[in-house]
Amino acid sequence: MTRDGNRAASAADKKLGGRIRIRRRELDISQTSLGEQIGVSFRQVQKYEAGLNRISITRLEQIAAALDMPVTEFLTPQPHAQAALAPAPLETGTLEAFLRLPEARTLVEAFSAIPDPKTRQQIADLVGTMSRLGPPRDGKRSDADE
Repeated sequence: MTRDGNRAASAADKKLGGRIRIRRRELDISQTSLGEQIGVSFRQVQKYEAGLNRISITRLEQIAAALDMPVTEFLTPQPHAQAALAPAPLETGTLEAFLRLPEARTLVEAFSAIPDPKTRQQIADLVGTMSRLGPPRDGKRSDADE
């Protein structure tokens, strides 16, 4: 119990906060913007994401609506969320390793929205070629790496 009589946040609260943070970042929404949408300060959003403050079911429903995701997605482990929550690395090139990448969900959703099978195959070929090329020759990191 905390000094104000409320139960302290648990490991589950931290996992939930981490899932909220991942989804917010996927959508490129700031903590300030999310806070405004759900009626709290950005500091409160920070506390939720850090697992420092517990989230009521009503507040979770508001967060889920603001992040365009069903409440159940925040309550059960999802492959895209596990990337940030599970540090154990997997062998590179496996489906499990791919699903742990934070951008995997976005990539899969965008790819599956492409209606033309020929275009999808061209993109798959391009990604295959890029993966065989390795890192950039100049040794510089791209903006996406930062």
